[in-house]
Amino acid sequence: MKLRHIFIPVVIIGGLIVVLFLLFEKFDSTHQLTAKELPVPQVIAENKELPILQSSYCWGKLGCADYGFMKSKIAQDSRTILNAATEISVLYQYNTPPTLISVVLYENDKDDIYTTDTKVTEIQLNNGIFHAPAESGEYYYIIRASWSSGQGSQASGDTSSILVIEVE
Repeated sequence: MKLRHIFIPVVIIGGLIVVLFLLFEKFDSTHQLTAKELPVPQVIAENKELPILQSSYCWGKLGCADYGFMKSKIAQDSRTILNAATEISVLYQYNTPPTLISVVLYENDKDDIYTTDTKVTEIQLNNGIFHAPAESGEYYYIIRASWSSGQGSQASGDTSSILVIEVE
C-alpha cells in the first residue's frame, strides 16, 4: 500500500515534467537555431542559381564568426555575369522564415571592401526581388538575414552572404 502512495505521485510529477519540457521545446524562441548548418539564401537570376559566399554569422550552437573580405580573394567562379537591370530573387528556404532580409551594395576602388571611403547603399527588396544595376561594372552585395526572438530588438540568429555580380 505504501508503494502505491509513492508510485502515483512520482508518475504524476514525472508526467508533468515531460509535458512542461515539451511545451518549453515548442515555444522556445531559439529552438529554430539548433540546425547544424547555417541557412543560406537561394539567389536566382536569369533562371539560374547564383553562387554566394558565406560571411559573418551568429547561429545557435555554431556560435559567431566575423569575416571581412578582400575582392582579390574571391574566386572567379564566385562571380556571375548578368545583363543590366536583371531581376535578382533572394529566398531563404528555412523551417522558419527570417524576420528581416536586407541587401546592401558596397562600392569602392580598393581591395578591402570595408574601408572608410566605401559607398554603402541599402537596396530595396520588393517581395524578395531587386535589380542589377543598369551600368556595367563589378558589384559586391552583402545579403543578411536575421531571425528575431520576439523579445525586443535582439536577433536570436543572423547570417550574411556575399554576392558578386558583373554587369555587362
